Amino acid sequence: MFLELKKLFIGESAPVEFSTELNWSEEIMYGQKPFQAPLRVTGVASNTAGIVCLRYEVRTVLKMPCDRCTAETEFEFVRNMEHILVDSLNGEDTGDLIVVEEGLRLDLDELVHADVMLEFPTKFLCKDDCKGICPKCGINLNIEQCRCTDKPIDPRLEVLKKLLG
Repeated sequence: MFLELKKLFIGESAPVEFSTELNWSEEIMYGQKPFQAPLRVTGVASNTAGIVCLRYEVRTVLKMPCDRCTAETEFEFVRNMEHILVDSLNGEDTGDLIVVEEGLRLDLDELVHADVMLEFPTKFLCKDDCKGICPKCGINLNIEQCRCTDKPIDPRLEVLKKLLG
């Protein structure tokens, strides 16, 4: 989706509101296809005192295996983004500025993709206190207690066992 911003840049337009859905069902992250629902993107581009600002919200549902116990984890992904848009740079550092294309158009799909990839979680947990799986027998410790009798002792704590035993 392209946003036409020419009138906004020359100050002849009211804020430009937009709403779209992006289908990322085939997008692969960490070897998985986490985007189970379309990304809903809603926002507004406005010119305030000569500064063109883009604000939008991205909302979708992600489905990934838990990093500790491998159970399927589903949660809502919601992020609010904000960018200052410029039509050109005068040799200055871009910083947080987004330069719109020639013709004063903005490729919203490309910008949303970059923003979501930067905000994508690096760890997925089914719950904050997930106990994971037993490294020896593979039982999900959130569901049942491990019955392993020969549990390895952390070598750093071996000295304490000698004191207690």
